[in-house]
Amino acid sequence: MSAELRLFIAIPIPVTPAIEAVREKLRECGPALRVSRDDTLHLTVKFLGATPSDHVPEIESVLQETLADQKGFSLQLQGVGVFPKPSRPSVVWIGMEDNPTLQSIATRLEDNLASIGFPKEDLPFRPHITIARVRRGLRLNLNDFCETYQDVELGTQPATPIVLYESNLNNQSGGPTYHELIEIPLHSAKA
Repeated sequence: MSAELRLFIAIPIPVTPAIEAVREKLRECGPALRVSRDDTLHLTVKFLGATPSDHVPEIESVLQETLADQKGFSLQLQGVGVFPKPSRPSVVWIGMEDNPTLQSIATRLEDNLASIGFPKEDLPFRPHITIARVRRGLRLNLNDFCETYQDVELGTQPATPIVLYESNLNNQSGGPTYHELIEIPLHSAKA
């Protein structure tokens, strides 16, 4: 019997000065917020959850097939928001402009992974980058913060590579750690 891994597919996001400026403002909100570490910033394309480790080669095949001819592209980061609502947030995120390429990749991965047994999501794909979480049991009101940052332009990020990560939640240092299992580079666009 193979061990289970907690897996997700994502685009790693480097910290830019614009992202860091928003995170710095969040740190001013006090200890109720845990701001995400640099090494955990990413845009989840598909969460797979608990998966037997012997399924990783099959997932890699789906990733290779789905992304075989995919060109690299860019993400325009814009706006900061929260889930579920500013008066009682649990997650603070950076949003982005609609991106048909990203939407197409997410849809194709969703369909192709369903063909090997991963259930399709019930909710529509809402791309975002989690930058902070409210600590369990604490309350915070971010109405003013959200009003200030809801339309802020945060620059353009390259969206390559796409990575299969293992998430380890047993980290005593605060927050999960991610281990890269498979990296699929996207092709450079031809001039």
